Amino acid sequence: MTAIIKTWVHNRPGVLDRITGLIRRKGWNIRTLVAGGVDEGLSQIDIVLEGRGLDVEALGEYLVEMDAICSFEKCTEQSHLVREILIFCLHTDKRELVGFGGEAVLHAVEQARLITEQGGLCFYEYSDSAAEVDKLLNTLCRLNIRCVYSGALTLAYSEGGDTFASNG
Repeated sequence: MTAIIKTWVHNRPGVLDRITGLIRRKGWNIRTLVAGGVDEGLSQIDIVLEGRGLDVEALGEYLVEMDAICSFEKCTEQSHLVREILIFCLHTDKRELVGFGGEAVLHAVEQARLITEQGGLCFYEYSDSAAEVDKLLNTLCRLNIRCVYSGALTLAYSEGGDTFASNG
């Protein structure tokens, strides 16, 4: 089972450790974690969790009670746009695409944004659902193509969603 939780935290030492410690004690795995500042002293953390018996509501409420987070929100593909970003690098002549799987990469290149070209290399940015990014990531790894991905980024579909509101 997989779940996505969005949290807003006060940016201070130990907060991330408290969050990940509780998740570890529950026996869940953090598939991805993306953090960034959203306001003075406040950060947003999007976490994709995997494991049996995921209870995101109970986890969020417990984290709020122990003062590890200010607020939380469970994210679904129905309530939020969920995207991952993959950055990859190809030789300008795309010689690494010869062989098994290269066609999938060429298709992704058509949908990707060229970021820059430098020293005979082209750097691309590809954004899509986690499933699509995973497929491309697996192909790139199989072809030994350098790449890195962001993990889940979420934004609510409804107006007024994704705004920080203190629960206490």
